[in-house]
Amino acid sequence: MTLVMSQPTVAPTAPGRLGQASSAPELLAYLEALGRWRDARHAELQRVDAAALRADDADSYTADLALVMSMWQAVSDRHDKLVKVFDSGRADRQAREEMSRLIWGRLDGALGVSLVEATRLCDSLTATLRARLAFDPMAGDVAGRIAAVRAGLYRCAEVVKQHRGIGADVAGRVDVLQRRVAELGRRAQEGADVSGPFALLEADAARLERDLIVAAAGMADLARDRDAARAQRDRLEEREDALRLVAERCAAEIVAPPRLAVPDLDALGPVPEERAALDAYRAKLEQVAAAVAFAESAYAAPLAERVALRARLKATADATAGATATTTVVIGTGAGGGAAPALATALAAVTDAARSVLDAVPCDLDAARRLMAAREALIQQAPQRRASR
Repeated sequence: MTLVMSQPTVAPTAPGRLGQASSAPELLAYLEALGRWRDARHAELQRVDAAALRADDADSYTADLALVMSMWQAVSDRHDKLVKVFDSGRADRQAREEMSRLIWGRLDGALGVSLVEATRLCDSLTATLRARLAFDPMAGDVAGRIAAVRAGLYRCAEVVKQHRGIGADVAGRVDVLQRRVAELGRRAQEGADVSGPFALLEADAARLERDLIVAAAGMADLARDRDAARAQRDRLEEREDALRLVAERCAAEIVAPPRLAVPDLDALGPVPEERAALDAYRAKLEQVAAAVAFAESAYAAPLAERVALRARLKATADATAGATATTTVVIGTGAGGGAAPALATALAAVTDAARSVLDAVPCDLDAARRLMAAREALIQQAPQRRASR
């Protein structure tokens, strides 16, 4: 039993591109069209599934049906996320950029394809299944089914042209299938019964198109990862140059500075082209980034501490100087304050020594810390009280 179908469902064209914040009207139109596509595709897939179950060779459709169903579910889930982020049109620029990532980025658990690629894959596989199942009158005759296979193989050839890295063996598979469909078409025109061989050809063509779309998505994903690796390397090179300057400054201005090696990105070599090598390379980049961050902190810390100690010395010295204009500092252990001159002299001496150490190049931070601690201890022994009038 065959079912007559209306015009096949076609996925809407996505707005913008990855990282680009499309306008709210564009996103609204896309969400509405994607919602209609989702509902229509689901209804169509239910009918295709029912027809496949009734077919004599039902098992031959299982893999493609499972794939197209999983793609549809991933698209449906992503559509719901997009609707939530869009927030009835209240999405700001940052939210619209996030929507761009959701549209053009990889779907969760869907063979690494994007939303756009998944909808296209659903369209392609559903059309192939419709033809193989003779699901409508135009695909029910051999000529119509041959035309559908030829169209699918043409799409395969276009994917091969766009992605040269897919390999000559895949291009060879496309060529072989094109010759097979041409031969079967010739035999069908001569009146031969080609239903058996053609069913095999349809299955082979469907698998090839499915594999090509997934491979193309993987290559696009690989290209994005290579670009990300290059961008990360460029950022690390800039940080590496800045780190060398900080390390040189620290060595010149601080006694006993840290002794850490500055990572050398040149030792990693160029960004690889292959997936396994690229993944290993990106892991090494993360290690370099961690090493750079550790070295940045280690070399910056002594310089920052010196600045902080000098600021604290200046602030406390200014406060003490300001206080002496209105207060009398009484230093001592007895009522007579006989120890005041000695403590005042000691405080002045420690202050001068601390200032001298902190101004010295290179600066001995250990000595500066000890002097600042001694100075603060002396200040603690010097309570202030208002001068009597």
